[in-house]
Amino acid sequence: MARQVIVNLTDTINSWRQKTNLIGEQGGDLDALTTGSGQTGSPGFTGHDSSYVSAMNHLHDMAWIDSNQLKEYHIDTHAISGRNIDSDVITSHHLAVNGMGGYSLLSGGVQYQFLRSDGDGTFTWAIPPTTNYAAGLGISKSTIDDSSGVFNVAGGHGLTQEADGLMLEDMPANTVKVRDANTAGASSNKAVVDEQILIGDGTGFTSAALSQDVLMTNAGVVTIQPDVVTNAKLNNMAANTVKVNATAGAENPTDLALGDNTLLAKVGTANIDDLSISTNSVVARAAGDLVSFAVPVNTVVGRVAGDVVAAQVATGQIADNAVTTVKILDGNVTNAKLSNMAASTIKVRNAATGGVPSDVAVGDAQILIGNGSGFTAATLSGDATITNAGVVTLASGDVTLATNADNINVDEKNDDVNYQILFSDNNGAGYQRPYIDTDNDHLLYNPSSHTLTAGTFAGNATSANYADLAEKYTTSEEHPVGTVMMISSNETEETVACTANGIPMGVVSADPAYLMNADIDGQALALKGRVPVRIVGAVNKGDPVYAHHNGCAGKEFNVYAPDGSYAEIIGIALESSTAVEEKLIECVLKV
Repeated sequence: MARQVIVNLTDTINSWRQKTNLIGEQGGDLDALTTGSGQTGSPGFTGHDSSYVSAMNHLHDMAWIDSNQLKEYHIDTHAISGRNIDSDVITSHHLAVNGMGGYSLLSGGVQYQFLRSDGDGTFTWAIPPTTNYAAGLGISKSTIDDSSGVFNVAGGHGLTQEADGLMLEDMPANTVKVRDANTAGASSNKAVVDEQILIGDGTGFTSAALSQDVLMTNAGVVTIQPDVVTNAKLNNMAANTVKVNATAGAENPTDLALGDNTLLAKVGTANIDDLSISTNSVVARAAGDLVSFAVPVNTVVGRVAGDVVAAQVATGQIADNAVTTVKILDGNVTNAKLSNMAASTIKVRNAATGGVPSDVAVGDAQILIGNGSGFTAATLSGDATITNAGVVTLASGDVTLATNADNINVDEKNDDVNYQILFSDNNGAGYQRPYIDTDNDHLLYNPSSHTLTAGTFAGNATSANYADLAEKYTTSEEHPVGTVMMISSNETEETVACTANGIPMGVVSADPAYLMNADIDGQALALKGRVPVRIVGAVNKGDPVYAHHNGCAGKEFNVYAPDGSYAEIIGIALESSTAVEEKLIECVLKV
């Protein structure tokens, strides 16, 4: 097997390193050259071990035969074997020239010639032939008759000729030597800057830094970037599991399965686990830990004596003023459930503001009279009196007629009493009730409220103090002013608060200008006119408003009913507001 070590330009850096080390091993260590030859007086290689060339030259000098030692002797050239002979001192002796071809003789000061036999008994000094050696890929050398000598390097192959031998050409900073193509050929330098790596791209190499999901420093530290590990990049999880660390220390997450009707919880000092919930049970923290406990019929869950339990509601468990009107079913607050009242009292709100009712005593033959700040129980006096049987007696001369017999005057009366209006003759001797309707109230006038009451009235109304036409409809609860109402499907009531997909039919009115069915139970619902409406969201003057939800309206019209239709219009806003919370906005009704 050939022992010659060939370094190719296509070799990797590691292969190049290994071959270079092998060449060094085969060349040997210059420091291992002997300091003496073993012969007396021989200097060995001391002073001649600076390079292989120096050592070889020293060998050449040692092999030179001092002709002074050959005097008068016959020299057999077979024994010389490559030594140089100074022929100038060989006299009167002959050389056996057989086999001398190829050996050099120093003659007449002309070195590196050899004595060539011409074949006719004569000899000629000749210059030995020159042999050229080519190593390929731009490397060549010229030598005389052997393979030693100086190598020459052609340009463009990445090598330079230096005094100490062949060297790689200088490379640009931060480059590596590659074959940057998908075919064999000359190498090139590829720049790799800070934090970049070399990536094969099928046609050579690309130098690039890691990006997007992963970054890498020039120290090789790889970091996964935040928010890049999506659910899709995680391993699939088993059905109905959650990812938790259900241990007492820092650990890798695991998938915890949740069974039917269970909650994920940490109970007491235990680890996270699923907590089963039984039928008709609730979960609460009772006695320090989360538990699931059953709720018996007709019981509620509350905190009793420090712990959460299921029990019947005690009086002390209901906060003061906590039971609202809507929480009480209509008709369930009976007289028996009211506190006992004092004898001959009536329950009223005896103040000019809303609040708690109270009991006002009404004595014999007294009536209850509003006084602007509550009620007064008093007997009639002055121009009229009343018995406990309701008989009212007018004092003589208190009801007079004006000079114009067509006018009816009620003098000196300002109390809250309904007086019948009677038509009499000029001297008051006779009178009659005007035939207005068929009931017994006939035509009444209240001087305190300036209210004229009649069963049926025919005439022309030219003005009104309020702005809407309203009618009474029954409801299951008292709705605030401005609530948008629709027809109820419940047989126990006529109207309910309108939904987004309901058909509005009126708005709860505060002060109707004209109220129809005034004597029946229910709330007055404005059907036409201008009234305040409960509005949710910002609105501008002139915006149409539509049914929204829970008795409110809004200007958004893209709310669809189940059948695909738009929400119904309620009216047009007469005011603007930027507030998004619920408020009253005056609107013109279009229901």
